[in-house]
Amino acid sequence: THTAIIEYPMAKRGVNLYGNIADMHAEEAIFAQNCIWKNGMIKRGGSSKFETDEVSAGKKIAGLHRFYYGTGSKQLLSASGTVVKYHDGATWQNARTGMTDDKQVFFATWLDNAFIANATDQPSRWDGTTNTSVAAAPANTVMFLPYQDRLLSITGGDLTWSAAFSYATWESLANCGVRPDTYLYGMCLHSSTNVAAGYDAKVLLGGANGMYLFYGSDLRVPFTTGDYVIYPLAGNVGCNAPRTMCWTPKGTMYLGIDRQVYLLPFNSPMPV
Repeated sequence: THTAIIEYPMAKRGVNLYGNIADMHAEEAIFAQNCIWKNGMIKRGGSSKFETDEVSAGKKIAGLHRFYYGTGSKQLLSASGTVVKYHDGATWQNARTGMTDDKQVFFATWLDNAFIANATDQPSRWDGTTNTSVAAAPANTVMFLPYQDRLLSITGGDLTWSAAFSYATWESLANCGVRPDTYLYGMCLHSSTNVAAGYDAKVLLGGANGMYLFYGSDLRVPFTTGDYVIYPLAGNVGCNAPRTMCWTPKGTMYLGIDRQVYLLPFNSPMPV
């Protein structure tokens, strides 16, 4: 019996990320998705289905990657169920089969290959045509990340890496000597200049018991020979949602295990 019509004005002034919600103008928004502002007007951008066929029937998408390789070549890679597939412009085709079902899959492009890891099966590399096992890498690699002249990998609570510009050889866990946590869920670059070279570029690691920064200028092993360090951030809140770890011009954002969103500013060990 108590009805009312509430009219919300269009958010012609765009998104305001800085003001207090109580002080925002009625024509400002705190969030917008798939919207276009033009000539004082706002409209939905629209969407369309990329492909009518499922990647793997009845299975959710467990990983996506835009793979650029060769000279101007690109593929969309999608992991679902027990397979990784690529789209050939008309339909989905197998890139890798026989993987453990229902595992999150992470991709990384390095040396003209897409590296595939799911924390369970032996990681592999896809060159756009052929899938090949990366036998030298740890069998239960969770994720790969290019850093300087190496390809980093996390497995359990350890951080290891490949030889310089080579995925055929991998450094041993003992020689690297980097085990900051009982388990590492993910990693991403944390760099004010968005590069992977020198002390300017750091790697943020999300662990079970905290967050850690790894960086160095010389990744030769053993650790007594190289020049690299790892140290924990202030606080003991980790991150078990690696897809939320995102670089921004102000720092790296991530969702903590305590379900709070954090920002790690550049040149600061204190997450906000």
